[in-house]
Amino acid sequence: MQQGVAIVPTSLYAVSDGYAEFLKSNEERTKSREESLQAELKQVKFRRLVQQLENVILARNISLIASPEVVERFRKVVSAEEGLLGN
Repeated sequence: MQQGVAIVPTSLYAVSDGYAEFLKSNEERTKSREESLQAELKQVKFRRLVQQLENVILARNISLIASPEVVERFRKVVSAEEGLLGN
């Protein structure tokens, strides 16, 4: 054996290649999960926006289509909700 030259069995290379592949795969899965979570968050925010826009439109149009009694009940409910959230 020559001095300063290390002899490494070829099976160790296979282990290190396998570990490198594992690390790469693990990193790809982590990135994929993060992208999936971000996409889901974006979708949830979009749904909330649509819901709020629908609420605004319905609140604005209730007086055009509902009876005065229904409009008054609606205003009381909104007032009660604002009171609960304001405390």
